[in-house]
Amino acid sequence: MAVKEGYDVLRLIEHGQTCYISSEYVRGRPLAWYIKEHPRIPKKLLLEWILHLERQLEMLHKCRNHPCYQYVNPYSIIVSEEGGLYFSDMEAGSNEEMLRLMRKKNIREHFLPPGMPYYRKASVSLDAYGLGKTVQYLLAMTEADPKLNWKETGRLRKMTSHCLNQ
Repeated sequence: MAVKEGYDVLRLIEHGQTCYISSEYVRGRPLAWYIKEHPRIPKKLLLEWILHLERQLEMLHKCRNHPCYQYVNPYSIIVSEEGGLYFSDMEAGSNEEMLRLMRKKNIREHFLPPGMPYYRKASVSLDAYGLGKTVQYLLAMTEADPKLNWKETGRLRKMTSHCLNQ
């Protein structure tokens, strides 16, 4: 896949108890590629990213008609030049190449539940599973500076376990 400088991403806007989805173009890189270039991440930023991803999914599920994202993994999450995290807009034609990458077997088998060989109907449980696997990926591929303490590690382990068993 050729490296692009920018992507169409979902912009989630919360208004009271409901959320609205819009699309926006941001300059940045997929999270998986960003981590390969910057494996050492400040602990505070790593924890903020994890909380932000969880919050973004929560907001998405609060939107009208309760949509689900379906492709939660480090390749569908964009790190903007300013350091913000966004989910790629998978319905945008400009992200078609990224969608093809998501559907490759070597990506699918790492971020889909066992026994589910293909992306099927989007669901909250599939989004939760993808979030859990993404957090595991982040923890495996990065080195927090300073290191995570036992309490933080325990909380993240509990969160990922909950996501993966949902």
